[in-house]
Amino acid sequence: MGDLIKQLPNTVTPIQEVRPVETVSKKEAEDRSRFSAMWIPADLNKKLKVHAAETGQTIREISIEAFEAYFTQITK
Repeated sequence: MGDLIKQLPNTVTPIQEVRPVETVSKKEAEDRSRFSAMWIPADLNKKLKVHAAETGQTIREISIEAFEAYFTQITK
């Protein structure tokens, strides 16, 4: 049994990386608002992901731009 253990490959367990928590001022926290997730059609979701990958934007950035454009358009 001892010989079998010695034959096993020697694996190294990765060390956990510790990152500091992002801190925001009270004013920034008040300016931010959480938007709950919503269900969208699968084909629209696919287009959104492809566009995000092609432009290097996050889905969040694209969503914010889309909401701003929508509200700018309807208030004209």
